[in-house]
Amino acid sequence: MQEKEDKELTKELKDENVRKVFQRVFDNQTIQTIHSLAMKGNFKQLESLVNEGKEALVFRATDNSGNYKAVKVYKITASTFNNMLPYIQGDERFRKIKHEKSDLVFAWCRKEFKNLEACMAAKVSAPMPIAFKDNALVMEFIGDSEGNSAPILKTIVSELDWQDCYNQTIEGIARMFYKAKIVHADLSEYNLLFHEGKIVFIDVGQAVSLSHPRAKEFLERDLKNISNFFSKKGLAKNVQEIKEDLKKTKESL
Repeated sequence: MQEKEDKELTKELKDENVRKVFQRVFDNQTIQTIHSLAMKGNFKQLESLVNEGKEALVFRATDNSGNYKAVKVYKITASTFNNMLPYIQGDERFRKIKHEKSDLVFAWCRKEFKNLEACMAAKVSAPMPIAFKDNALVMEFIGDSEGNSAPILKTIVSELDWQDCYNQTIEGIARMFYKAKIVHADLSEYNLLFHEGKIVFIDVGQAVSLSHPRAKEFLERDLKNISNFFSKKGLAKNVQEIKEDLKKTKESL
C-alpha cells in the first residue's frame, strides 16, 4: 500500500521540493484525495507551492492541456481549526458538522467551494470553483500565462489607480452582500489580488451567510479593514461612508 501511494505521489507532484513539502504536512488520506481528484481529470500534476498559510497550502497545478489550476489543500494534523468554529457554528448550511478536526476541515473545504459558487452566481470577481473532495479544493488559477500568481494588494509597491481599486472592492463587497447574501468575514488587503487591472476576492472559506448571528460584526470588521487600507492610499473613507457607497452601488448592480 505504501509503495503504491509513493508512486501516486511521485506521478502527481512534479517537483521534488513539492513532494517534500507535501510529505511533511499531509497524511496518506490527503495523498489519496489528491490522486482521486487527478484521476477525475481536474488536474494532472501539482507543479509548485504558491502559498503556505496556517490552515492550508495552495499549489499551482496543470491539467492535461497544460492549463494552470490552483489546488488548495487544507491541513488536518497540523491545523488549529478551533479558531474556525465561530464561522461554521451558526451557519445553517453546516448545522450537522461534528467537532472532530477532520470533520471541521472537510466542512471548511466544502464551505469555501459553496461560497465560491455563490460568488460566481453573483458575478463577484473571485476564482471559479472547479471541484473539491475532503480537504482539497481545485479552482481557477489567478495569474499570468507563465504561471506567475497574481500579487496580493498588500504587496504592490507600484502606484495604482487606487480610486478604481476602491470602487472595484466596494462592488465586490456589495455583490457578496446583496446578491450572494454572504459576508467575507476576513476581508483585507491580504485577501485581495490584483490581476490585469482587476481586484479579485480570495480566501472565502470563512464567509458566512447573512443569517449568521455574527454576520453584522464580521461585516463591520471587514469594512474597518478596507477603510484603514484605502485611507493609507489617500482615500479617506470611514466605515459609515463605505456603507453609503455600498448602498449607492447596490442600485447599479
